[in-house]
Amino acid sequence: LSAKEQDRIFHTGGKQRIIIATNVAETSLTVPGIRHVIDTGLARISRYSYRSKVQRLPIEPISQASANQRQGRCGRNAPGICIRLYSEDDFNSRPLFTDPEILRTNLASVILSLSNLRPGKLEDFPFINAPDPRVIRDGYRLLQELDALDDNLRITRLGKELARLPVDPRLGRMLIAGREFNCVNECLIICSALSVQDPRERPHEKREQAAQKHREFKADDSDFITLLNIWNTFHQHSELLSQNKLRRWCRENFLSWMRMREWIDIHKQLARQFTYNKLEQSDTSHEAIHRALLTGLLSHIGQHDAARDYRGPRQRQFRLSSDSVLAKKSPRWIMSASLIETRHLFASTNAQIAPEWIEQAAGDRCQKHYSEPHWVQSQGRVMANEQVTLFGLVVVAKRAVHFGPIDPLVSREIFIREALVEGHYHKQIKTLNNNRSLIEELEHMEHKRRRRDILVDDRKIYQFYDSQIPAEIYQSRSFDRWLKNEQKNNPDILRMHKEDLLQRETTHSEQLFPDHMDIGGITYRLTYRFEPGHALDGVTAHIPVHHLNSLRQEDFDWLVPGLVREKLTSLIKSLSKTHRRQLVPVPDTVSDFLEWQSAEKNYFRTALTSALSRFIKEQKGLSIAVKDWRDESLPEHLKMGFRLLDGEGNSLAVSHDLENLKQEFGDTASKAFERAPTWEIQRNDINRWDFGELPLQVKQTVAKTDIIGYPALCIDDQGMLSIEILDDASTAAQMHHAGLQALILKSLPEQARYLRRQLPDMQQQCLYFSGTGTCHELRDDLVAASLDQCFLDTASIPRTKHEFEQMLAQGRKALTETASRFCQINLKTLKLYHQCGLELEKQSSYLPAEAIEDIQHQLQNMVYPEYLQHTGLSRLKHFPRYLKGVLVRLQKYDNNPGKDNQASNILYPFMNKYLGAAEQWQELTPD
Repeated sequence: LSAKEQDRIFHTGGKQRIIIATNVAETSLTVPGIRHVIDTGLARISRYSYRSKVQRLPIEPISQASANQRQGRCGRNAPGICIRLYSEDDFNSRPLFTDPEILRTNLASVILSLSNLRPGKLEDFPFINAPDPRVIRDGYRLLQELDALDDNLRITRLGKELARLPVDPRLGRMLIAGREFNCVNECLIICSALSVQDPRERPHEKREQAAQKHREFKADDSDFITLLNIWNTFHQHSELLSQNKLRRWCRENFLSWMRMREWIDIHKQLARQFTYNKLEQSDTSHEAIHRALLTGLLSHIGQHDAARDYRGPRQRQFRLSSDSVLAKKSPRWIMSASLIETRHLFASTNAQIAPEWIEQAAGDRCQKHYSEPHWVQSQGRVMANEQVTLFGLVVVAKRAVHFGPIDPLVSREIFIREALVEGHYHKQIKTLNNNRSLIEELEHMEHKRRRRDILVDDRKIYQFYDSQIPAEIYQSRSFDRWLKNEQKNNPDILRMHKEDLLQRETTHSEQLFPDHMDIGGITYRLTYRFEPGHALDGVTAHIPVHHLNSLRQEDFDWLVPGLVREKLTSLIKSLSKTHRRQLVPVPDTVSDFLEWQSAEKNYFRTALTSALSRFIKEQKGLSIAVKDWRDESLPEHLKMGFRLLDGEGNSLAVSHDLENLKQEFGDTASKAFERAPTWEIQRNDINRWDFGELPLQVKQTVAKTDIIGYPALCIDDQGMLSIEILDDASTAAQMHHAGLQALILKSLPEQARYLRRQLPDMQQQCLYFSGTGTCHELRDDLVAASLDQCFLDTASIPRTKHEFEQMLAQGRKALTETASRFCQINLKTLKLYHQCGLELEKQSSYLPAEAIEDIQHQLQNMVYPEYLQHTGLSRLKHFPRYLKGVLVRLQKYDNNPGKDNQASNILYPFMNKYLGAAEQWQELTPD
C-alpha cells in the first residue's frame, strides 16, 4: 500500500473499520480504536535455508508471546475481545517465544564482522542462542564465494574492505567490483536501492495507472537499469522542482517520497564510506555494470529450463517475479538480486547476462570436467570436450580445448597412438610415411593370406615410438621441432625396418594373390579383406558401372590362385556323403583337377562347378549335376565380392552376387555405357556390307578407364540397319543375328520378294496357326528359319565383307527351295497339330489329368511362336510323325486305358533321365 493508504488506519471515523495487519506491523504500531482481534495463529516468518541458500517466507504457527501480543492489541483503550482460530491445547503446545533472528538469517555478515574484529571461529563465540553449525558453514561458503575468506577461512584484504561497509556482503562485493569495471557510481545507486524497500507504489485501485507510469522507467533487459533510470529521472527533476512539486511528481509517478529519501540517505552513507577515484568515473556501459553486479550474485544465476522455470546452482528451480521486465521474455541466462520462497521460489530484480561473464567472474570457483580426449589431425594436437560448472550448474556444456597442458601423460599416449601408430599425422614426413607404407604392406599381406600372425600388434609399434620420443612431447609442434634437430645427427631416427614389424618370417607371391584381374582385355582392381562377418570379407573386384552388363559370374568363379584350392576343397566337402566318399583324399582330387584344368585351352573361362563336374565325369566316372554343388554353403570369403563404382569412383553397391547387381543396376549400367563418346565404327542407313570388318569387341579409353563394347548389326522397327555398340556380348550376338538376316534380304531382293509374297500354302498355314500367333508372325518365322537354314546354320558368323559375300554365294540358290520345303512340312505339321487339339478337346472328359497334361506339354513344345527358327528343317521333318503318334494315342485311349498308363510308366523314368542329362549338358557347355 502507499503511505497515504496506510495512514488511513490512524483516522478514526463514525463507521466500523476492519484492519488487516502483517506480523511486522502488529508489533511496531499502536492503532487506536481496536476492540476486537481475530487471531489466525499463523504468520509468515522469514527464515534462511542453508540447504537451498535462499530466504524463505513460510507460513508458520506463531509463538505464545506473539499470540499474547496480538491479544493485547484489542485492550489498549478499553476492554476488548480476541478470537483465536485455534484450540487452547494448540496454544499451550506452541513455543513460548519466536526464534531469535540469528537463528533465522544468513550469518555471512556476522561471520565477516567477527573475522575482521578478532581471530577465531564463529563456532567458538559464546552465543546466547547458538546457531546451527550447518548455517555457520553456509555463511563461510558464501564469504569464500565472494572472495572475503580464503580456503583456510582467513579474512582477505577484500574481506576487510567488505567488513567496513554497512551493507550485505553481496552488495559490498558489487561495489568493490565497480572499481574494476569503472562503474562505482552506478553500483552505489543500485546497491543502495537494494538495501531499502522498492520505492515504486502500486495502489490496488490504480494498478493500471501505476504500471503505465512505471513503464517509462523500464529498461529492456534489466531491472537493475530500471532502478538506475528511476534514480536519474528523480534527480533530474529535483534540480528543476521545489520540494513540494517534487513530492507531487513522485505521487503522479507512483513513487514513495519517503522511500526515495531513504534510498538517497543510504546512498550518501555508502558514498562517504566507500573509497574510489571519482575522477576516473565516466559513461559506463550496461555490460560493465552487470558484470560488476554479477560478482556478488554468482549463486543467484539461472539458465532457462522450461516454459517459466529457471535452473540455478545446486539444483534450484525458480521463476521470475511477475513485475520483472524479463517476466515475459525468458532470456537464456539471468542473474537475480534476491530469491524469495513463498508458493514458489521467485527471483526478483533480474537482468539478462552472457554465460561467458559467469566464467570470468567466478574464476577458480568454476569446476572444469574433461571428456573424450581425441586426436585432431588438422590441428596437430589432442583436444577434449570441456564442461564448466558453477555450484553444479552447467555454464559451458561442451567446449573443445587443448588437452595437452591439462593432462600431458594422456595426451602423449593419444598423440603416439593416433598420430604415429595409426598414421593420422597432419602433414607428410618422409620417415613416418615410410613406416606407414611398410605397415600397410604387411597389413595387406595379412588380408590376402587371411592370417593375423604376420604384423606385430599396435602395442609393439607404440613401444617403438614411446622408447625414442621424449616424455614432454604431446603435440605436433614440439614433435616437429624435436625430430628436425635429431635428424641432423641421425637421419634414420624413428625409421622402422621390416624385422621390427614381423612376428614371423613369411613369403608372399603376387601370382597367388594378384592385385588385378584381366577379363576380356579389361583390368579390374582387386582388394582383400580378412574380416569374417564383413560384407566384403575375402577378395573383391572393383567394377565400373558401365562394365557391369558385359561380365558373367563364371568369369569370377575361380577367385584368385591363392584361394581357389580352398574353394574347391569346400565345394567337394559340401557334396553328399555318397559322392564325397568317391573323391577322397580330397586334397589329391583338387590337385588332379587343377593340373587337368591347366592343360585345357579355356582355363579359368568355364564356370568352376561346370569344369569340376566334367573333370569328375571324365576322370572318376561319377556324374554330379551342377545343381548338386552347394555354392550357398561356401564361406563368404570363398565367393568373389563385387564393389560397383560410378563414373567418379564412388561406391554404388557391394555384393557377392553379380546377377543381383545386374538386376538392380543393369539400367544404370546401360545408361552409363550410352554416355560414352561415339564409337568410330558406328554407322546408320546400311543397305549393303560396305563397312569393312565388324570385330567381336571394341575398346576405347575415357577418363583413364577402358570401356569394352560389342558391335552388332541392328535393325530397328522401321527396318533400318545400323551398327550399334552394346554393353552385353549375349545381347549383341542376338541383335547381330537378326541384323544379318535383314542384310541378307537387302542383298537378295528377288528372293526377298518371293519370301514375302509367294510362299506356298500361306493361307492354310495361317489358318491352323491362328490359335498360336498371327499370320505375320508365322511368315517372319518361316523367312528367318529359311535364312538360318541356308546362310547362318553354321558356327561361323561372318565378320568381314568377304565372309558375308561368300556366305551369300553358297546359300542363295537354295533359299527359295528351302523356303518351299519349310512350307510343305509346316503345313502338314500345323494340320496335324490342329487335329490333335480338336481330338484332345473331344477326349478331355474321358482322359485322366496326368494324360492331358502330358499331351499338352508335348504339343506346346512343338508349336509355339518362332518354333521354326528354333527347330530347323532337319528336326521339323519329324514333327508330322510325332503328331501322328499323339493323334493315335488319343484315338485309341478309349479302347485300352490301362495300356496307355502302362506305357507312360515305362517311358517317364527314361524321359526324366533324358531331361536331367540335357539340363546338365547345358550347364556344362553354356556357350
